[in-house]
Amino acid sequence: MPGSPAAVFRSPAFLGHNTGDHVERAARIAAIDRELERRHLLDERPQAGFTPATDAQILAVHTSRHLSTIEAFARGGGGWIDRDTVVRTDSVEVARLAAGAGIAAVDG
Repeated sequence: MPGSPAAVFRSPAFLGHNTGDHVERAARIAAIDRELERRHLLDERPQAGFTPATDAQILAVHTSRHLSTIEAFARGGGGWIDRDTVVRTDSVEVARLAAGAGIAAVDG
């Protein structure tokens, strides 16, 4: 609808995803949220609802081997999967939620 404010896709799960010193960490999201709130950019902005991406949605863009490898790595305690990617025990759930937010944004 023209003129309506863009929705924001946020979840406490994103703020709770502890990736340590990785650049994509919860403190970065919290800092962005604080600045948006300070500038009153979240006032009267719709908070969009979303659900975690399903296996079918994930498998539309990733192989089942990729998904099962990441799930097993997270279940095993996680760690650095490569020099740029850290996986925590809750990373699969948080990634599913983030993917679901992206899907909801496109559908919206």
